Amino acid sequence: MKGIHLIERDIQKYIFIFLTISSFLWIILTGLSIYYYPGGSIGDSTTEGFSFFYNAISDLGRFTAQNGESNSLSRALSIIAINLICISIALYFSVIWRFFRKKKVTKWLSIFGSISGVICSISYFALAYAATDTIYPIHKKLLTIFPVFFFISVILYIIVFFKEKEFPKINAYSFVALMLAAVALAITVIIGFVQGGELDKIGRRAGNTLFNFIQIFVYGLQGIGAYLYIKRQSKREIVG
Repeated sequence: MKGIHLIERDIQKYIFIFLTISSFLWIILTGLSIYYYPGGSIGDSTTEGFSFFYNAISDLGRFTAQNGESNSLSRALSIIAINLICISIALYFSVIWRFFRKKKVTKWLSIFGSISGVICSISYFALAYAATDTIYPIHKKLLTIFPVFFFISVILYIIVFFKEKEFPKINAYSFVALMLAAVALAITVIIGFVQGGELDKIGRRAGNTLFNFIQIFVYGLQGIGAYLYIKRQSKREIVG
């Protein structure tokens, strides 16, 4: 009969595998959601399909597409994708902190990082059901909550990953890359806001869509790195 420790390790392995698979599925399902989006963009009702430059990724969750057609299929695919990734990210942050309890600094940084990560995933989950064409005010408020807790969770875990020398570098460097992508997006949005006009619209929409794909890909790498770490730890325990 397996001990509690081994059962916990197995659960953690499955969570990390689930995160990697969910990330892969999010990319596929969101890609399909983009493919089946009926069309239309703000100021241009004749656009066919989803426009990377003139549609926001939030448009995929609309009940009615910008061109007035039903968006039921695209919305369903988008919601399934978001549900899967949000659940897996929340589970990831719920267990990952347990690997950093030996040092007081990494323990508390990881705990606060995980709390922020869970809140971030919950706000992203809520975004799936706050359609921009029905309850935009709520959608807009959630968009202000998400970045705050996103930055907190990623920054804290970058510190933790670099302090814990044995943890796979893929986790630390992929989060660094994600943070750089977030900063690049913020700069793009600021420049677009200052310049105004089409540059503002394109920067926000295209930048946000691209960032979402980068973000989910990075979480897939997080799952792989954490899984490799726990496998290595298990082998050491067997040898020891």
